[in-house]
This record gives sequence, C-alpha cells and structure tokens, in this order.
Amino acid sequence: SPQTTTPTQYAASPLVKAPLSQSKPHTPQRTPENQKNISSSLLVPHPQSIPPTLQSTTPLKLGTSTVSSSVSPTQGLPARTKGFDDGIRYARLDLETLVEDTFEQAMNRGRIKDLPVVLVVTSYGWPPRFPLDWINRQPWPAFVSTKVPGKGVHSEPWGNIGQEDATYFHFITKFWDDLPERMVFLHGHNKAWHQEGYLMEYLLRNACFNETEYMSVNAFPAIRSPKGSGKAANEWAIIKKYWEPLGQGRLGPFPAKGLREKCCAQFMVHRDRIKRHPKEFYAMQRDQMTDPKKSYKREMKKMGVHVGFDLVLFYESVWHVMWGENPWIKDDKYGFCVDMDIERERPTPKNKDRSRCMKNVIHCPQALCQESPTCRVAVEEAKTARGKG
Repeated sequence: SPQTTTPTQYAASPLVKAPLSQSKPHTPQRTPENQKNISSSLLVPHPQSIPPTLQSTTPLKLGTSTVSSSVSPTQGLPARTKGFDDGIRYARLDLETLVEDTFEQAMNRGRIKDLPVVLVVTSYGWPPRFPLDWINRQPWPAFVSTKVPGKGVHSEPWGNIGQEDATYFHFITKFWDDLPERMVFLHGHNKAWHQEGYLMEYLLRNACFNETEYMSVNAFPAIRSPKGSGKAANEWAIIKKYWEPLGQGRLGPFPAKGLREKCCAQFMVHRDRIKRHPKEFYAMQRDQMTDPKKSYKREMKKMGVHVGFDLVLFYESVWHVMWGENPWIKDDKYGFCVDMDIERERPTPKNKDRSRCMKNVIHCPQALCQESPTCRVAVEEAKTARGKG
C-alpha cells in the first residue's frame, strides 16, 4: 500500500502551501512513424521497456482493435502466447476477492507496463454499491480499488473517503513505475445518467482507444463558465479558487472562457499524458483527497462550505486539462449525432440530444472480446436483441 502519511513539504488541510518542483511537464516525442504504428506498439512491448530478467520471456500480446464497425470483430485475433500462467489476456474478475487474474499475474511479475489497457475501477460498500459483474462482459484487464477493508491490495487504507479521485491518484502513485500503456478510470457502475444510453460494458467492447491518448467515457457534456449564476457561479468560483494551489502551475493559464468536456470523471488516458507531471504532483493530490478532516460527501448546498466536496467538483472539471487537452473540448472530438448502437444496429436509447454522441470514439469492436467466453456471450446477446424493443 502507498504511504498514507502526508509528505512534510505538503499540507494536507485545507490546501497545499508549498509549491512543487517547477520542472517543465514531460512531453513525449512522437515521430510520424511511431505514431502510425501505435496499434502494434500496444501489443508487443519494446525490449528496452522490459527488465533484463524478463526479456527472455515471450512478449505479451493482447487483443487488437479493428478501426471500423464494418470490419468483423473476429478479425485479427491474437495468437495465444506464453509469459503468464495460462496465456489468457482478457478480464476474469472474481467478484468475492476482487482479484482480476490477468492484472494480478502482471502485477506479481512487475509487468503491468506491458498491458495495453487496464481498467481502474473504484468501488465502495459490501456487497459493492454497484455490481461489478459487467467487468467480465468486456475484454480489458482490471484493478478494482475498494473503500472496504479486508480485500488486501484492493482495499484503500483510508477507507470510504475521497470518492473516485482518491482511487485514481492512489493507482497512479502506487504503480508509478509500472503503469500500463492506457488506463480507463471508472466509477464502477455499468449504467449511469452521465453515460446516457451507453452501458459501460458496451463502451469498452467498442472503444477506439488506439486512436487517441485521451477520451471521456461519459456522454453528457458539461460546461463550467463565468457566465452562470447560482449553482453555476458557485462551481466557477471553486474552480478559480483552487486552480493555482492545486494546479501548481502545471495546468496552464486559467481558462477565462470556461471549461467544456463530458461530465463526471470517467475517462481513458495514456501513460505518457500522466507522466507529463512528476509523481509528487499526484501524491500531493492524493493526500488532499484522503484527509479524514475533510467532508467529501456530495451535497450541492454545501458548495463553498465543505472543502472536500469542493475538491471533488474541482477535479471533475479539470481532469482533461491535467492530461493535456484543450480546456474547451468541441463536439468534433466525440461527434455530433444521434448515435447508432453497432451491436444492436439501432439508435442508442435516450441519446436524442446530438451533443451527447460518442460515435467518433466508439466504433471499434475489440477482438480480445472474442477470446473471452463471457464477453463473447454479451455481444451475441446484443445481436439477438436486434429488432426487439
């Protein structure tokens, strides 16, 4: 478990006082050639990225992604490879222990960095407040981080505080030297209002992760700007208040126009984007979100009163900026449409507002799903539902 004590150079309550190193954010250099070959680079790790003791093993090879809904998801299936106990790479979550076999094997061998995509799923309550069985109906390995004790490495040492933000910063700092290529940070529910008509399992079976280094996996757009009043004005004041103390000069100039991105803090981000900032930056954020003196409970009437809740709102608004995106994300990133469910071949239910479209990033059936019996069955069930209801 990570250190839960607050580093001496940071104050955990109410806000940090000492600045972090002012070193420039790391911006990975990409040539046109390695950008073009990003899909293949996901599947076979560069030899220099593997510790010498592991270089003699067979490189990991996970599912590839097709790039068009017109291509069969059964094309391009990877060959079974050795290197782990059984050569299997898809999600296999034990709902009692919260151990997901593929991630567990990678963690035990210090090879998480070789995994192309890992879900980082926050959870609380036992049984979990949101059932987690949907994880086995999508292809990607997962790390479930729970707020309840007794689940070993999966239990957060501070308990049920900090909401999803504590979980996200916890994972980043805990596995800093072994982060996977891409991480998908999630709340733990399969269905939610901010996903609109998209089930999370559907999004993950068809997400075009290879085509971008950052994307939201929510559908509902949120705007925070100085033009609002009442609740909106309170939100904007909170964002402005914490931009410098928590951003530490690493978020860029304060966005006077406003912030626009899909709501509610579920997203995929590439390891290179995370490494733009030093580990100490994330450790400071983690310590802010795991301070037992703060109240992190979502109470809209307590905005500006409960520091913990204010920080939840702040991070929800700025995650995309932290990862190097433009503060104001336009519709052309995700699409402007009434989207089509490519498994059921009908319009996605509930998504009548064209700004709640995900077509540009959800159209790549993942071949790895065809290796997973439970994921494959989920797709077949969706196809069986075509024309019904």
